[in-house]
Order: sequence, then structure tokens, then C-alpha cells
Amino acid sequence: LEHFANPKFLSEEMPNFSALGFARFRPEMVACRMAYLRSHVYAAFLINVHRCLKVQRLNFRQELYVWEDIAFNIQARDVCKCYRFAMIKKRFTSGGCTAHVARSATPYMQNVVPQKLSA
Repeated sequence: LEHFANPKFLSEEMPNFSALGFARFRPEMVACRMAYLRSHVYAAFLINVHRCLKVQRLNFRQELYVWEDIAFNIQARDVCKCYRFAMIKKRFTSGGCTAHVARSATPYMQNVVPQKLSA
């Protein structure tokens, strides 16, 4: 995050954004040709507090228990996702509240397509 702590970035570029998010790394990102894209941010992001609270008069809606991040993204202007930097989420198998997390017997199977039913 050194790039985002740079005084030049903080004084010149960050005032243009309400929120700046990071994409979660996936293999398709290797071929990505854009540094920033205007889209929803949800996993990891930096919020320009002055711009959101003082200028746009926004805040997270505490009465929403689900999709409060989507409501915030819709209301905020100039929300960008950074594709130049990506976060990698590490899955913990022990410690914290991992005992309370529901786990699948086949955790690495994704996008399983069901077979067609025969008549």
C-alpha cells in the first residue's frame, strides 16, 4: 500500500475518488489492460472520508443488515476499482472463528454444471 500512502497520490489523485477498491486476484487479471475501472467495491477499499461525509453527505446505512455496501456504492459518486494492485485472500483453517464456518466436503470444486435429466 506504499503507492497509496505517497503524498503526491494523496494530494492529487485521491481527492478525485469517493472510494478506491482493490480487485481480488484471479488468473484472468494477468491479461487485464486497465489500471482503474468504475465499478462496485466490496472486499477491500479505501474511503475518502472527507469527500463521502462532508461533500456527498453519505454514510453506511446501519439499519441495513444485507447489501449495505451495494447501497453505499450506488449512492457514492466516483467509486473506482484498482486493477493495478490485487489482494489475495488467504483462507485460514484454524484459529479465530473457523470452527463456526460451514465447510463443504469438496471445497475446491467451483462452477459444477449439473447433468441434463434424461426423459
